[in-house]
Amino acid sequence: MKASSMNKENKQILIEIARKAIELWVKEGKIYTPELEKLPEFLKEKKGVFVTIYKKHGNEKMLRGCIGFPYPDFPLGLALARAAVEAANDPRFPPLQENELDEITLEISLLSVPKKLELTIEERKRLPELLDKKKGYIIKKGFNSGLFLPQVWKELQDPYEFLANLCFKAGLQADAWMDKDTEIYEFETEIISEEKINQN
Repeated sequence: MKASSMNKENKQILIEIARKAIELWVKEGKIYTPELEKLPEFLKEKKGVFVTIYKKHGNEKMLRGCIGFPYPDFPLGLALARAAVEAANDPRFPPLQENELDEITLEISLLSVPKKLELTIEERKRLPELLDKKKGYIIKKGFNSGLFLPQVWKELQDPYEFLANLCFKAGLQADAWMDKDTEIYEFETEIISEEKINQN
């Protein structure tokens, strides 16, 4: 089952909310909180969402920030605005500056509800073979967790490398995915690209 299916108008609304939240924060230091009662119905539904900011560098796009909420804990409109601001302040990068606003492009990932993989001992050993490169994954052990969106497969195409780096992101050992106490979740995304919307 797909995460959702958005028409072009709804995709445009999502991009506009994310862009407005980022610009209001960067220019004025203010948090944009959409008025829930005034939002279209699809934005009132609770859904997991990530906002990825890319910065144009010639013909290339470089990651500038990526943060979100993997679980449907908040109405989409509110989660999106909050994730956009947090992505602009991704601790891996300097805070986004006003002179960068014309150089960035946004990507929004709408998540299906993450599904826990119930693995037998044999399946866990074969986990790299069982991964679906069209899906994203979450790894959890104790208080540690890490998430990779499906887009990460473009950079980490080898399943063993993918799992090792996912473990590192969670602050775990590279082979923690083999531990029976480690939980693995998978999810699907619908990716909404500001670039593609502007091209159409």
